[in-house]
Amino acid sequence: ALTLSRAQDAMVERLTRANAAKSEFLANMSHELRTPLNAIIGFSDVMRQELIGPVGTSAYKGYLNDIHFSGNHLLSLINDILDLSKIEAGKFELSEGPVDFYELIEETGALIRLRANEGGIRIVNDVPPGVVVLGDHRALRQVAVNLATNAIKFTPRGGEVRARHFIDENGDLCFQLSDTGRGIHQDDLERVFESFGQGRHDRATRERGTGLGLPIVRGLMRAHGGDVTLASEPGKGTNVTIRLPARRILRSARQTAA
Repeated sequence: ALTLSRAQDAMVERLTRANAAKSEFLANMSHELRTPLNAIIGFSDVMRQELIGPVGTSAYKGYLNDIHFSGNHLLSLINDILDLSKIEAGKFELSEGPVDFYELIEETGALIRLRANEGGIRIVNDVPPGVVVLGDHRALRQVAVNLATNAIKFTPRGGEVRARHFIDENGDLCFQLSDTGRGIHQDDLERVFESFGQGRHDRATRERGTGLGLPIVRGLMRAHGGDVTLASEPGKGTNVTIRLPARRILRSARQTAA
């Protein structure tokens, strides 16, 4: 029994070291890839705007737009990998300040509205002005963008994505994003939170994700002392709820004049 226990301890230690090495590799790789990517995006932007003279042939403009879009998309994936590796290594540090969630949802809506309009999807912000929390603005915006992008991806034309907030029985502040999409099978609800994991709803669409979005959302929410939960049924849409502890509430809604 003692020998078995030692073997198990040794295996756990090896797995822990391997996981730490993987996280360190991902962090280093992300830094290495970001440098040339920033140069590609920067130079293509200079050329797109013709800052130092006309490009000439119109076909070049199309190629430059493709380069710029692809570079930005790849950079966002690298940033996701970098954030995930920091979260897994326990090295993600919050830069805290007041965050107004109404403004955050409006900001997110502006970023995804073109894609929503193209898909004929309505975005509704039911979060009132003046819901303010103490948190990392960049991290919470990333949470909102990842969740909203997912919701739009799996919502059919004519559907709706709606944001609202409420205080739960523990006094914690909850934000919920609901969609009228295809939903997620019960067996896949936890799988979608695994790094690089994808549920059946993801595999069924032509627009497959990386499997990084929800693991990052969970990691960023837990870094705030909160969490994220999913409630869904196939064909009945999905509700994603992020929770922030009561101690982070600075203001729950704007006070109206008497």
